Amino acid sequence: MLIAAVGLDEHGHKQSARSASGRQGENAEVCTSLITELVGGLDTARPILAVLDGSKALASAVKQVWANAL
Repeated sequence: MLIAAVGLDEHGHKQSARSASGRQGENAEVCTSLITELVGGLDTARPILAVLDGSKALASAVKQVWANAL
């Protein structure tokens, strides 16, 4: 399994941000690790839109990590 984060700049150009891999289906540990790394490189003082694929583990990780980053 591979989870990838892709960002868009102010001109709409895609930029690969981070990726993480795991052995079994998406799980909270892999997702939380990816989001934690991603937040470390972002300006969280500016609004950020997170678009997810419906994964409960990924949604949980975003909520948990962003709550601690703000």
